[in-house]
Amino acid sequence: MAGVAPPQQRSGSLPGLVDNPWKQQQQQMRFDSLDRDASFDVVVVGAGVVGLTAALALAKAGKKVGVLESRVVAAGQTGRASGDVTYGNPTTYGKLESMYGADKARLVAQSQVAALAHVKQIIKEERIDCSYREVDGYIISKSSPSANFGRELQAMHNAGLRDCAQVDLEGNQAVGGVKSGLLMPNQAVLNPVEYLNGLAGAVVKAGGQVFEKTRVRKYSSNNLTTMGGQRVAARQAVVVATGVPITSNLVDSAVHAIALHGKQVVRRRFAIGLKVPKGSVKDAIFYDTASPPHTVHLADGGRTHDVMIVGGQDTDQGKKPGEYGDPFGLLERYARARWPQVQERLHQWSYTITVPIEKLGMYGQDPVPFSGVYVGTGDCGLVLTGGTLGGTIIADAVLGRSNPYADIYSPGRKLRGLPFIPTLHPMYLWNTIQSVVNQVTPQLRNQDIEDLAPDSGCTIQKGLRKVAVYKDPQGQTHAYSAVCPHLGCLLQWNPSDKEWNCPCHGSCFDKKGENIEGPSTLDLTPLPGVLK
Repeated sequence: MAGVAPPQQRSGSLPGLVDNPWKQQQQQMRFDSLDRDASFDVVVVGAGVVGLTAALALAKAGKKVGVLESRVVAAGQTGRASGDVTYGNPTTYGKLESMYGADKARLVAQSQVAALAHVKQIIKEERIDCSYREVDGYIISKSSPSANFGRELQAMHNAGLRDCAQVDLEGNQAVGGVKSGLLMPNQAVLNPVEYLNGLAGAVVKAGGQVFEKTRVRKYSSNNLTTMGGQRVAARQAVVVATGVPITSNLVDSAVHAIALHGKQVVRRRFAIGLKVPKGSVKDAIFYDTASPPHTVHLADGGRTHDVMIVGGQDTDQGKKPGEYGDPFGLLERYARARWPQVQERLHQWSYTITVPIEKLGMYGQDPVPFSGVYVGTGDCGLVLTGGTLGGTIIADAVLGRSNPYADIYSPGRKLRGLPFIPTLHPMYLWNTIQSVVNQVTPQLRNQDIEDLAPDSGCTIQKGLRKVAVYKDPQGQTHAYSAVCPHLGCLLQWNPSDKEWNCPCHGSCFDKKGENIEGPSTLDLTPLPGVLK
């Protein structure tokens, strides 16, 4: 039998960081942990784009702000994001207009243009060096290189995006052989890790405080408790900006599953970084609307080459290991079919995206009646745009300021569906039902641990218990409960990122069970001796 590792203390290293063009894996601790009880006007949980955008606005308004980050700044999904800042919409403006009318579509467009402008303003005012540059965006279709986007263009014009136009793209290799596209001028790309580092520095400069390696265990409207036992008072508000909002206990988790988490589905977006000759690809953002959709743009690779970032192959999080296929290979084949000058693959990673049933984010007052708690989630993959928008909406709400976009993004709004019935995302329901069935159904055939490849994991049945097993590169096995600490869904091994994912609400854990993404705040329970 493979060697069984002895029980170990959790390591002091940082779990969940990836090797991407932004060098997230090189992020180091820059701020102290909170080692005492503390009191603030506003406590922000999470140092991603939502949390730090809100914290900066609140600190500049004179509030005493404390940011509590469980790992380090930019360790979460913002630090994994592709780096585009856009007013494009994953629903398309044509669909928005047909579902909600031109007025609501116009508000969505205005909100995203405002978010893009806010990012630019922050970078200028705070002098953040994050490789920011403005580029054009193009909606294209790989299935129809000469596609006509007349209906979408008209909807964008109706939404106030009058500078958008259908243009000739010439069909050369610089644009991937595409002959026609829908121009969206004045988009932007940046390095999200550097941007968040700059935002955190700006928060401190404005009088706020940032604490790293300070994981919140539970919270209410005016009090929080960390995993270290420190108590933190929030005199005015608590902002939960953890991607998928964390919860405090079983009852809180169950209530939020209906009021918030169930309104969206958690998905995984894959990305690769490909080496291309310097200047051989047009410096723009390409949004391919064919199925499955893809996004392509460039990052700086130095003097000799550029890095082409290709994102897509979205899938529901928490699938069984055998259902993943080869998402990174599919992304590379997509790129090579259009840009034959592509050279080797430099990076591969993925990140979590949350998609509400309306494909519009949820930013503002927590729909569960805790006066003074605010949440930001549901960016639909528009991580920087949606996160910036969410941070500004939340900051305005805390400060009592009117925000023209608060209502359309309100977490408490009634989403499309039957009256008087909580609107749950159909895929959320399906994924949850599947997980419950897998949890209660005995697993008749187990993976042979001897045959499990090093640095791999699987879920097995031991008696009445489901066990998450990880075999490290040295061949030793580590066993943990495969039950998600949040609400008990069955975790699945993610072979692409080598971590444990929950298919129901989005919690993620590294290969050795350490929490890296909420709503759970707990690590997996080690099961020493269960494999003997």
